[in-house]
Amino acid sequence: MFKRVLFFLTKKGFVNHGILGDVRQNFTVPKKAEKLSVIVIGAGAAGLAAARHLNTFGVKVTVVESRDRIGGRVWDDNKSLAAVLVEGRKYLMAV
Repeated sequence: MFKRVLFFLTKKGFVNHGILGDVRQNFTVPKKAEKLSVIVIGAGAAGLAAARHLNTFGVKVTVVESRDRIGGRVWDDNKSLAAVLVEGRKYLMAV
């Protein structure tokens, strides 16, 4: 029963933040998933979460990002001032 519940929660994305470690050891990954290959566009929070979720199911994932950093709209500006300013998250909180 545990495996079925864990599979359901993982498949629906409820258990996708890494707190349980590698969940693949708790259920069998379908063979057809291991043959799939996906490109995720964007290394922001959603792109990285999607990539991790797909990887959990054995899908080969490549993440592409147009910028020279990950994080999407969440980033720290530590170049324009002497202090670190956290930028972008105000927009995420308003969504």
